[in-house]
Amino acid sequence: MAPLFRKNRLPTELRQRLRISAAVAAERVLDEHARSAVELIEEGADRAPLERLLGAYVRLHHLGEADARRLREKVLAMLGRDPRTAGRVSELEAPSPIQRISRRIRGRVELELRDWVERHTARVELAVVDLHVSHAMDFLRIFGEHGTTQDALQLYADMLGLRQTIAEMVRLKVLKTLHDTRPGKVELLDASRRPATLPLRVADNGS
Repeated sequence: MAPLFRKNRLPTELRQRLRISAAVAAERVLDEHARSAVELIEEGADRAPLERLLGAYVRLHHLGEADARRLREKVLAMLGRDPRTAGRVSELEAPSPIQRISRRIRGRVELELRDWVERHTARVELAVVDLHVSHAMDFLRIFGEHGTTQDALQLYADMLGLRQTIAEMVRLKVLKTLHDTRPGKVELLDASRRPATLPLRVADNGS
């Protein structure tokens, strides 16, 4: 539990609203991961079994055990509802001997899949960061005047279980958004208000 919650520094009603906000954010992120995991499975279905692809997705995105379990359930449900894959989940789970032999002689295809997975992983990670930024902004509005922006962002990261790299990216993007929407009052002097500069004196050789 986050320090602000442990120390009872926040009103009970506010805590409940923050928990709801965090739960909505977590669900939106899981939905994004589920859609993206299905994309990966469909791309690599003829080259690796479903469980292996799901396991790779979980590792690439550093998902915890609970999130991995929920992701697997959601992905299987999505595959079962999709007319293109309904009834074929068992086929996706284990490739046939012919498929296994074919994979061994398609080294170039495997490299192409690896490149695709790297690009896909990058896109998903950035999409997840953007989702967190959007929800962290809502979290800030709920948090209000009960602490600093940094307090709120740390609380959001703690409640969502964000790993350090993601939490830092979210923090920086939120701060930039706040700066862009509520810029500080920085006055730049125009030419007429700048202090006069003293003329440069060029010393001759005899000085």
